Amino acid sequence: RMLGQVSRTSFKPGLKLFIDLRTKQGIRFLSSDGESHKRQRPQPRSLNLSIPSYVVWGSGTNVGKTLISAGICNFLSKDQERSVMFIKPVQTGFPEDSDADTVAAVCGGRSEVGEHASQILINGPEVSYFPDLLHQDQACNVLARTEFAWSHAVGPHLAVQMEGRAVSDEQILQRLQEELSTFGERGGGAKKFAIIETAGAVNSPAPSGTSQVDLLRDLRLPGILIGDGQIGGISSTVSAMESLLLRGIDISCIVMLDMGLRNEEAVANMVKKGFGGYTGKSIPVFGLPPLPRRRSNFSAAALRSWFLQCQDKFEKVTKLMEADHKERLQLLASAEERARSSVWWPFTQHDLVQSVTHIDARAGEDWWVYSKGSMSREAPPALLRWMDGAASWWTQGVDARLHQLLTKALAYGCGRYGHVLFPENSHEAALQLTERILKGPARGWGSRVFFSDDGSTAVEVALKMAMRKFMRTHSLLEKSPEELSKLKVRIMGLKGSYHGDTLGAMNAQAPSVFTGFKQMPWYDPKGVWLDIPTLAIVKGEWRIDLSAIPQVTEQDSNLTFASWEAALDMPKRSVSSLATSYRKYITSHFDNLPDENIKIGALVLEIAMHGAGGMDFIDPLFQRILAEEATKRRIPVIADEVFSGMWRLGMQTACSMGGFHPDIACYSKLLTGGTVPLALTVASEDVFQAFTGSEKSEALLHGHSYTAHPIGCSVAIAAFDIFSDPELNPNLSAKQDKLVELWPMDKVVALSQRAVVKRVVPLGTVLVLELQTVGSSEQAFEGYASSLAKPYVEKLRERGIFLRPLGNVMYVMVTPTTSPSKCREILDLIADVIPA
Repeated sequence: RMLGQVSRTSFKPGLKLFIDLRTKQGIRFLSSDGESHKRQRPQPRSLNLSIPSYVVWGSGTNVGKTLISAGICNFLSKDQERSVMFIKPVQTGFPEDSDADTVAAVCGGRSEVGEHASQILINGPEVSYFPDLLHQDQACNVLARTEFAWSHAVGPHLAVQMEGRAVSDEQILQRLQEELSTFGERGGGAKKFAIIETAGAVNSPAPSGTSQVDLLRDLRLPGILIGDGQIGGISSTVSAMESLLLRGIDISCIVMLDMGLRNEEAVANMVKKGFGGYTGKSIPVFGLPPLPRRRSNFSAAALRSWFLQCQDKFEKVTKLMEADHKERLQLLASAEERARSSVWWPFTQHDLVQSVTHIDARAGEDWWVYSKGSMSREAPPALLRWMDGAASWWTQGVDARLHQLLTKALAYGCGRYGHVLFPENSHEAALQLTERILKGPARGWGSRVFFSDDGSTAVEVALKMAMRKFMRTHSLLEKSPEELSKLKVRIMGLKGSYHGDTLGAMNAQAPSVFTGFKQMPWYDPKGVWLDIPTLAIVKGEWRIDLSAIPQVTEQDSNLTFASWEAALDMPKRSVSSLATSYRKYITSHFDNLPDENIKIGALVLEIAMHGAGGMDFIDPLFQRILAEEATKRRIPVIADEVFSGMWRLGMQTACSMGGFHPDIACYSKLLTGGTVPLALTVASEDVFQAFTGSEKSEALLHGHSYTAHPIGCSVAIAAFDIFSDPELNPNLSAKQDKLVELWPMDKVVALSQRAVVKRVVPLGTVLVLELQTVGSSEQAFEGYASSLAKPYVEKLRERGIFLRPLGNVMYVMVTPTTSPSKCREILDLIADVIPA
């Protein structure tokens, strides 16, 4: 022990490790000649794929995880051109128990500690270590490192309670990424291999209490599993493997100590083809000789003999890991060519695609995307971490903390039911989801829930429901065939709405780029379309834009609001002069139809925000009055909340912004939290009764084979509960009727003041930013055809945010559980790329 410093004996003569207490910038190695190598702290958003990096998982404690890791590291180190790094992110019982020291001893390497672990050494006793067990006469090329450590030999979560010095999941992940990044930068293009050994078993708690597998799932590094050769070990090994596969973690092989029970044979029979993810490969199982049984026999000589017996198995395991890594790189490198030659992307002009974003995995709200690197820039192939700013096209519902709850619910539904026929049947998943919906967004009006597969078909169902209800209400079904042949039943809708791309849904929307003759010659718009007033923050204030409706005039002072709450004050605004103007405009369309044979059979509203139509936020007062006027005329109101419902816009149902109930409502995108397709069409009892009768032909003859599929229903229940539970979703307001403000208004207002910004809309989980086209070369291409947002989108991707703009409209979408602090960070990045 030295003044202000602590030294640890290294396993390589002449090398000592010093923890510099006078700086908090990192750790220095001091060789015998005093040369200093300072460790920098990068902020990585990438994983270097040129370095095979494997996690060693254990099916339990005392299964030989560390010694097997040491054997693998030792075999790898025989290649003198290769550097090997062993990382122990979490260690308890330190320093008496140090897995990094054991690995260093076996390999003739060196051991080092991170800042957190060093605090124990500063206050604790000196420790003796194993000698160089295998007497390797070679240069040191193995580095073993301990990051976070506690002295009590208990689970990390208990050690934190006993000793303090807590660390978050984010800190562990950050340090692990930093160490891998730093390791990759050392020694230029030299060969490297990294081994990360976990603490305890697969599902053992991390220091925070989070399951260890859920913590490390964020990086989704491939791994090997150390099975249990003892009594009960078959079950624990298979359970551990299933826990890993359930989280999308690739396992190269299972390694087990043979304790005389031949567990490895039983496990090998259970882990047959098809267990290795969707590669269809089986997972190889390797049996190793048992360790010396008695602790007194756990000598250097006994261990040396054991390692020598296992050399051929360590070679096979290592070669398999290298082969799997090579195959992974080949699949990633070929992904773009394979995609370009075989898939047909939706809403994409293939001739304009410059590059393909290949997504290797999701990590909460982020993706890991493949980058092939560049030899000219000495950039290796890597996985880059991008924030999924499109919320995977408006479906993503949970952050990383909660993702596994959806995964487990999905697996439970599949395991219990698979799929079952629904007509005239029921199952608990469908019933419980139905009950939640009727007590939730459909509370006060909904009576029946019809299941379908996506938003477009949900709207198709809604149209059939509404038309039948209208015809029954107005006794149209009693008319003669001749009278019915003249009847033209239409809908009333809004310009800019998008209800889906099946033919019925297309016919229920105004002509647009999505419905032209090139897209579908059968398109036949069957509606009366109204222009819309929009609401947005313009140059610092909430303002209504009436430019699309010249028939509606209003004093400018009545078009601005001091706050969002004032804009949603429906009781006050319903008696305003603007409400009178809206009503006059709306009734003129209801009462002055171009043909006496035209009947408006349904009012179809994309509630609150037009998604694909340009992210326009429609004045809720306008939709409220539309619904009132339709109801007066006994016309069913369809609320298309496929995009806007289920907390997407900050409320469980977007209709609550306008303070009205529909007769029929459609829900889909957020319904399953971003996992599997499922849609619901909810109807009032009056609508349902319009289909009752003594003949089957009177029933609603619509459906598909996967109606109410239990997998989707199971995960939708979990998503619904997550969104609605304040313990799981801290973003719920005190009354639990809306989300707290996610986007900081001071930054939103500042962004709206910039010259290139036309409007900004912060609405629940959505932030919309429309760019000015007036005065730009893109003036004639405002809307979907514009490429004005492209340079800003590219800059944001460089900063790790993936956006998919709608022409000159940029938007970013988070989840109902995303923290306001993360939204602030996103907004700061957007502000960085938008000119002041």
